[in-house]
Amino acid sequence: MTSSPLKTKRQQSWEDQLHETSIYVKTHGAIPQKGHRLRDWLNRQRNERREGRLPDHKRTQLDEKIPGWPGFRLDENWMNRIDGIARTYPVGQVPKSAGRDYSWLAFQRRQHSLGRLSTDKVRMLDSKLPLWKDGCTGKTLPWADSLLSVLDVFTSTGKLPCRDSKAGRWLSEQRRHARSGKLGSQRQRELDEKLPGWEFTQHSLWAVRLSELAGTPEVETLPTSHQLRKWLQKQRWHLKNGSITTERQRLLDAAYSNWRSM
Repeated sequence: MTSSPLKTKRQQSWEDQLHETSIYVKTHGAIPQKGHRLRDWLNRQRNERREGRLPDHKRTQLDEKIPGWPGFRLDENWMNRIDGIARTYPVGQVPKSAGRDYSWLAFQRRQHSLGRLSTDKVRMLDSKLPLWKDGCTGKTLPWADSLLSVLDVFTSTGKLPCRDSKAGRWLSEQRRHARSGKLGSQRQRELDEKLPGWEFTQHSLWAVRLSELAGTPEVETLPTSHQLRKWLQKQRWHLKNGSITTERQRLLDAAYSNWRSM
């Protein structure tokens, strides 16, 4: 039959275009721009998928070579903006001072810290502007600088900074952001790892009770202090209802390992 060679050629052409498209995506961190022949080819695959005409073996190859291909889209204006910044600044540099480009990148960083920047956009930024998360070449973000200041106090004194200090005011701001849900998951994880107990103030009642508990000899029964017994019962109630944070559980375990079972 003459159709077999024709099928083979079509299949080979399809696989060649798949390979070219996957290389393009890996290189640029995005799908080909509008008007590109590979963009047209990928759109045809999407249309066939929506209409149920795309064979399973082709869909499998697309999934393997271009993960997320059915919805792999970036806003055209967004892509043009990042391309313009990449052309303006030498490789390894980003805007350093106030201006439209600086403000635009600052907004991308805020969206990323809040978990609102798509994986496609992060990949594109990493590809075009490797230092975009730092804000300027060779420097760390103000947030990271502030965290380092707090860590310096904590390391040298063993205590969190007082609320009237610059570092203390910054830490209070992070607590407010955490309570209102505005602190990004990445920043909260970094604070949890580097600064245990950061979420409550140095003089909060919870911290005072934890300190008292840490100084109590461990026994098989509850502590003799009436206040501590009531406080521990409340912590177990929160544990049962899933309303106590993992960090507080860790601190309680370190202070009084039997607190869960009494």
